[in-house]
Amino acid sequence: MLELTPENAVGIWTRTLASMSGMVIEQAKQFDRVELCRPNRLVIFIKPEYAFAKSSCERPEHVARFQQALAEVTGQEVRVEFRVQEAPGGAAAAAPPSRPVSPHQRLTEVAQHPMIRRASELFGAQPVRVDEPPEP
Repeated sequence: MLELTPENAVGIWTRTLASMSGMVIEQAKQFDRVELCRPNRLVIFIKPEYAFAKSSCERPEHVARFQQALAEVTGQEVRVEFRVQEAPGGAAAAAPPSRPVSPHQRLTEVAQHPMIRRASELFGAQPVRVDEPPEP
């Protein structure tokens, strides 16, 4: 059993990610810092420019995978929570509006819309492309 402490929280998170594979793992690697909030509860702060990754990481099936992997690394049940790292002014930083959005990022954002998420839950549907409305 590996004791989880504030001093080794980042190391344990990094080790946990190294033991896993998949697209969501690459998104989870975009963390800024890791804190041990309460006993056996890690809060993973995602870099502001990767805020879209937070919504993917916190999907229930992904949280379950992270928690299972953490249990294997530490030998104990560890809860995980994802937050966007706040900007120095106290507000969460948003991507600059002039920055172009990649098709993959746009698809990820659309997949988090409540209606799309519900369709996914009910029918197993997954968006494959985003058609933007025509310009006037």
